[in-house]
Amino acid sequence: MTGVNTPNTDEPLVAATLTERLTCAACGYDLRGLSVLDRCPECGLRIATSILAVVDPRAQEFEPIRKPRFVAVGLLTWSLAALLAAACAWAIRASELPALRNDPHFFGETGTWVLALLGTVFILVSGVGAIANVKPTKRMSPRGSSLAMLGVLLYLPLAATFWALHGQLDASLPSPYFGRIPDGLRVLVRGVELSLIAGIVLCIRTNARTLAARSAILRTGRVDRQTLYAVAVTATLGIVGDGIRLAATFADGALSQVLSIAGVTLVVIASALLTMGMAGVAIDCARIARALLRSGRRITSLVSMVDVAKAERQADAAS
Repeated sequence: MTGVNTPNTDEPLVAATLTERLTCAACGYDLRGLSVLDRCPECGLRIATSILAVVDPRAQEFEPIRKPRFVAVGLLTWSLAALLAAACAWAIRASELPALRNDPHFFGETGTWVLALLGTVFILVSGVGAIANVKPTKRMSPRGSSLAMLGVLLYLPLAATFWALHGQLDASLPSPYFGRIPDGLRVLVRGVELSLIAGIVLCIRTNARTLAARSAILRTGRVDRQTLYAVAVTATLGIVGDGIRLAATFADGALSQVLSIAGVTLVVIASALLTMGMAGVAIDCARIARALLRSGRRITSLVSMVDVAKAERQADAAS
């Protein structure tokens, strides 16, 4: 037995090599034929890390997704449609800039109405996609599923509020943000809109994180667990900004202008952070969707046991 390294039967893949095409998670280099203990020859990333990006090492600890393709498409629809709705809102705000020179809106009243209509449709589409978060597995927590369903239902008043804000109020106001006195009704409606966004995110977050936990990518640090929470926080920050603007309507003189400027500044910062957070959610959903679709791959389909079997035969012969 001297000089012979008997393989550990508890770790049968120590000497295994990749037999299927597997690209490096960092640089895309083809790792086929290399040992799972090696590093990528191109960038030095551990091959085990790339395997974890496509293989679920804790698959037995999670109930399989019943319809992974449906869930993956739902996640993409949910996040991308919400991001497109935000883009419509930003386009409407951009049309307000010419008002600084006393020029008419860039898009005009009709263009603002069309953008508001598109944004409303995108919100409804996002709500349909959010259904994927309700009960992707049979044993999903009843509380999480109930909250997710409530979040889906909140998309209906959110779409109505978005339309009232951008399709009606914005179409009639020449410059809601650069006017001297904020419109109190618009500030209140926008506060309701942001409250609904925060409520939806918090309701869906529990099940969304459960789905994220099903992704090996999250467990290797490539998906941000706190993105949805950050979206809710920035929405709340926007509500604070609108509250300051609303307070400006009850103040007089210079104080009113100071509060209005401070409120607008906070709203702009919160809106930018909110959009960035939504973009982060969309990126994470794309990664998680990819992991869900590929979660059927197992390590036995990627590695060869030839080297292990050979080592075991050598050990038996030496003994």
